[in-house]
Amino acid sequence: MRNPAYEFLELIDSWGGDDTLILRRGGESNDHEDPHFWDQQREAVRLLQEVEQYVRADGLSVEEVLALNDAWIFLFPPRNNWCDAQFAFPTIPNALRGMIRQIGRRIEETSVPVKSFTPEAREGLRET
Repeated sequence: MRNPAYEFLELIDSWGGDDTLILRRGGESNDHEDPHFWDQQREAVRLLQEVEQYVRADGLSVEEVLALNDAWIFLFPPRNNWCDAQFAFPTIPNALRGMIRQIGRRIEETSVPVKSFTPEAREGLRET
């Protein structure tokens, strides 16, 4: 069973010290002309949207709303040159990473393996 929160965390890499975390964008490079940079960005957005959909369906807490807002700001910093290679990588705080890990645990605890559905339930899912 996939877990978008854990997959999102896999895109986050430690960089610049123990208290600084960074999304890998194009590997070592922050080059906005590299297609891999944009593929990583697109994948991070897709995963974060899935996490947000889960949390909304599960009921948002105030902390989760703020954490998800911070995650979106991390992905799209409010400055024009955020992907310029000459500037430092955007950073993400450990607290945000921890919140996403908690959401991942909740997803894991509440997810039901597909094989445990009855044949009738699987058929009903196919119809929707």
